[in-house]
Amino acid sequence: MSKPTALNRDAAKWNPEATFEHPRHVVEHVLLTRAEKLSILKRWRVSILTELAAVGEGMATQGLSSSRLKLLEAVEAAKAELETKR
Repeated sequence: MSKPTALNRDAAKWNPEATFEHPRHVVEHVLLTRAEKLSILKRWRVSILTELAAVGEGMATQGLSSSRLKLLEAVEAAKAELETKR
């Protein structure tokens, strides 16, 4: 288990991608409650889906949709792991 470090909860909740390198890091973070982790992952998911919707509407994405889909899969996997842990 990693050592607790300082965490700006507001930044983590409102902009998870700027706070965490990977959705797995949300799951593993020791300073967050399960509910906070789920909230962060849900916001991350919505952010990616919004971005992908823009792709569907023809907005320029600089070829990032493939990497965003992989990230979305990682977010979904992390979320599913937390939802099965009670």
